[in-house]
Amino acid sequence: MANRPNERIVRAMHLASEISTATEHLALGLNQAANPAWQARQPGAAFTQLSQGVERLLKVTYLLSEESAGRAVDPKFGAGAGGHAISDLNTRVLSTFAAASESAAPYLRELLADTMKDPYWRDVVTALDAWAATSGRYGDLDALRGRASQVDPAWAPWEEAERRAIAEGEGWGNLSEEALTASRLLVLHSVMRWWHTLYRCWQHGLVGADGKTFASDVSPQNLHLDAVLADLVARR
Repeated sequence: MANRPNERIVRAMHLASEISTATEHLALGLNQAANPAWQARQPGAAFTQLSQGVERLLKVTYLLSEESAGRAVDPKFGAGAGGHAISDLNTRVLSTFAAASESAAPYLRELLADTMKDPYWRDVVTALDAWAATSGRYGDLDALRGRASQVDPAWAPWEEAERRAIAEGEGWGNLSEEALTASRLLVLHSVMRWWHTLYRCWQHGLVGADGKTFASDVSPQNLHLDAVLADLVARR
């Protein structure tokens, strides 16, 4: 009889692979969005990468934290047409962490509080949620087939975040390329802080034993990520 693979080893391999896929999507999407030539009206690859990275990291975080807390996870979770729900999942994960962090270090509680009240991140996750939905990803194809959308484009919340970043940065009176790049970085910093917050929650055990074991793989100091973006949270 052939030796059966060890279930824990197989599980660890699946977990490592999922984390690697999620963080690579996040890094590549962030790199594209940070490019000064990228425009939110042509989100394409950047939004696809970012939405997949955020969704995958949220889902694996949620699954591990629920298992660690001894709560059953619906086997249909994350499946089907309504399986994306990035905004809802983000709220659920961060709220669970906020409750669990009551006995954690003040640093972690402050990091979670900053992430949960970050106004740019709320717009970003709303845009990614809308993009992940079929109507967002295939809006152009639908239009070509004569099915014009009656809702705002998926990237509208992202554009709103960038407009606020411009107003809060150099202002509308100085729309140089440098000023626009700096404003874009304000929005991307929100994504990086969210990523860094999840990493620290894994590292501090809020996701359970598996989370602590694999925390280094979740780190935003990712080999695929541009160094300028990684430095946005490097010292936190």
